[in-house]
Amino acid sequence: MTPPRSEVVDAFGHASGALCWDLQIPQAAAREVELAIPFVGRPALGPVSTVPTIGTDLASLGGVERHWADKLGALSVRIGGEEPACVQTLRTATGHILANRDGPAIQPGPRRYTRSWIRDAATMSAALLRMRCGDEVRDFLAWYATHQAADGNVPCAVDRNGPDWLPEHDSHGQLVFTLAEYLRFTGDLSFTAAL
Repeated sequence: MTPPRSEVVDAFGHASGALCWDLQIPQAAAREVELAIPFVGRPALGPVSTVPTIGTDLASLGGVERHWADKLGALSVRIGGEEPACVQTLRTATGHILANRDGPAIQPGPRRYTRSWIRDAATMSAALLRMRCGDEVRDFLAWYATHQAADGNVPCAVDRNGPDWLPEHDSHGQLVFTLAEYLRFTGDLSFTAAL
């Protein structure tokens, strides 16, 4: 059953909805439905330099499929002439990490976890780097470092309300670890030195 209202205003940002449509599908047949949701009206937490370049067709399902195939297909693994099934799992997990980002903020999930925890982001960044997604890690590091205190203290999390200064003393090391991994996988000495 679909909700009785077609609109909702939710300042808290946790409203849910449902889509429903009637399809006549003959027995033993199939039908595909394409759904495009533009997610406009909510600015990202910060600028992102890795949005697709001009000329990337994201207006069609085929264009979006090509974008994700290119993005997630950067790593090639062959064992015995074929790519093992576990690599598809790697690609899916990488897609989940990328899709849950809010601008440069790497977040562990889409709804309740709409904060960027340095602990989670360090682990996800390590995965992204191994899948050749260094640009996203660079964007995250550049953004997260802007929240570091003048005395070097690193917040445990950052969200739309700013940094969370709950004392989690591993935060500093996780930021340094992520930067070191970024350097190790990309060789980008100038960005690393600047940060």
